[in-house]
Amino acid sequence: MPDTALAASYLALASAVPITVARYRQVNALLCVSATPARAKAIQSAAEAFRQQGAR
Repeated sequence: MPDTALAASYLALASAVPITVARYRQVNALLCVSATPARAKAIQSAAEAFRQQGAR
């Protein structure tokens, strides 16, 4: 089971653009990773929040 906070932190640090659900799915596809829709949304939401905090 993926670590939601760790996955979100990684995405936030690696992204210079907003992290949308579509972008999150694209990254998952490139990395050959899967997640349930609920977990994907949780990771995407947390990643975008972390990214915005880091942009301040």
